[in-house]
Amino acid sequence: MTPVRTFTTAGLAVWNDWVAAGCPDPSPAHLLSDPSMSTLLLPACEVEPREFADRYAFGCYLQKQLGSAPVGAIRFDVGLWDWLSLFYIDQLAPLQEPGRRKKQESVRLALQLAGRKWSRHLARMSWMSVQEHGERARMMLSVPMDVHPDLLEQLAGAQETFGSPTVIAAAFALYWDPEAKRTRRGAQAKGQGTPRRLGKLMRQLRRTWDPNAMTASQLLGLLPSREFGRWTKQAAS
Repeated sequence: MTPVRTFTTAGLAVWNDWVAAGCPDPSPAHLLSDPSMSTLLLPACEVEPREFADRYAFGCYLQKQLGSAPVGAIRFDVGLWDWLSLFYIDQLAPLQEPGRRKKQESVRLALQLAGRKWSRHLARMSWMSVQEHGERARMMLSVPMDVHPDLLEQLAGAQETFGSPTVIAAAFALYWDPEAKRTRRGAQAKGQGTPRRLGKLMRQLRRTWDPNAMTASQLLGLLPSREFGRWTKQAAS
């Protein structure tokens, strides 16, 4: 097991430069333990190199391993999440050929807190989705480690959706197939009844309704059938 650390200002500078350069191989692995580049996270937590089936499994693991750390203290700890990005870099930005890794949008590896860009950080959002929504995070995270799906982008990109347990519970009923254990066909699209439309509708509904004072079933009952009828029928079956 490896003690979890958090990047110092100097470590973050080197990390951000490496990410901006396209994550060339080799990775700056020395940042993980160099005392001038990273310091121990307190209270102490540990992780180990391992492969994960998907981002949901990754999020569950991080929630367990970071369980002794106060959520409020680590939620916006940029150094921590970027350190974890480097620790698991071979899965988050895997090598595609010698010297070249999969090209990733920089905010998926280097955490930015402005403009809700934090919602695109692969490591942090894997943890935060599980931390906030438990098993319902499967709907957003049943994808390979290096993938940021549009469904997660649409639900996590707005406080009206990701910040409401009721909205996420309703979305889980709409878009997750419990028998197939995967998102329903079409959930990643942009048409009627999709998460993209749900997010826009939530902004409208909040002018009249408070989703957090409702059950998921009550919220589903407010969705217009001409748009969401296909999805609500599946959720009820």
